Amino acid sequence: MWFSALVMMATFIYKLGEVAWFSGVVEQLGVSLMISVIIFGSGYVSMEDGWVMGFIMSVVNLTIWGVVGGLWWKLLGYR
Repeated sequence: MWFSALVMMATFIYKLGEVAWFSGVVEQLGVSLMISVIIFGSGYVSMEDGWVMGFIMSVVNLTIWGVVGGLWWKLLGYR
């Protein structure tokens, strides 16, 4: 189910022309294939760091949704 959602999003991005646009930008910059692989593939993090960053981001997101959402509900009169 998750994979089908990823495939659907990738298809939508392709149909919007994002892939062609990004390829054109990289081509205009004159970046070779090997350089672009090194640049875009250098975002590797260890599994432990990924879990820690994921936990931190989930706490940040829950805090934002809780505070902003709570204020919004209060403004609408639900709380």
